[in-house]
Amino acid sequence: MQIEIPSVVLEYAPWSPSMASTAINCPQAFSLRYKKKQKRVEPESMDSRVGTVVHAILEWVAQGVEIGKAFEKALEGYELPHEGQMLVQTYRDAVADFKKGLEDFDRKFGIHEIMTEKKIALKPDFELTKFFAKDGLIRGVIDLVIITKGKKVVIIDHKSGSVKPIDKYQTQTEAYAVFVDRLVRGLEGVRIAIHYVGADPNINGKRTVWAPEYNMEVVRTQFRENLVQHLTEAANAVADSDEPRKCWLCNYCGYKPVCPAYQ
Repeated sequence: MQIEIPSVVLEYAPWSPSMASTAINCPQAFSLRYKKKQKRVEPESMDSRVGTVVHAILEWVAQGVEIGKAFEKALEGYELPHEGQMLVQTYRDAVADFKKGLEDFDRKFGIHEIMTEKKIALKPDFELTKFFAKDGLIRGVIDLVIITKGKKVVIIDHKSGSVKPIDKYQTQTEAYAVFVDRLVRGLEGVRIAIHYVGADPNINGKRTVWAPEYNMEVVRTQFRENLVQHLTEAANAVADSDEPRKCWLCNYCGYKPVCPAYQ
């Protein structure tokens, strides 16, 4: 199915899900980061640094590294102050639960292959291209891709914040489904989950929220169209305006000290 890509979208391509989100929520932050290529003014928060380390630990554990070794490797390889190292240690139970969940999944469905931190980029015709290629339409990094023996794929995105409804990440999860359709050919279905590694378990003892399973026909038609519409909204938001806008991104934005809206 051929989908026409508006020229305004191609002007800012290649996109990423976070880049499009920034464009829609705050044109000024988009302009500073992606147009003017200015480095963030505010230092990266401790929570963000700890989140990066925990992501690495989850990646290694998914690849079969023993939990204790994964923590040891992370604390040696990342420069964190004592406070940050102590915060990382608080995630041990969550990482152990994640490992058990993978083992349970393997017993139930059979894991054929696991891919971690998978970088994927697509051209306007939705075929694969190199991650930093100029001909790309959109690119992204998927935390975990699990291919089952039944030719289905599970995508897991790790987040360190509080649990939110899966609908909040609908655009991101649809984009990931489009990505993996080109990454793994011949799929019969794809299912996406958000793993809230930093949250308390729910009443069932789980930290993961699941989207429904999607068949590949929906991914190749509806999800591709939705993705192009989302990128069009993002491109139009920043095409003629660099105006700051107060929003939820303010909590994570690296440009707050120079932002009139935030002040």
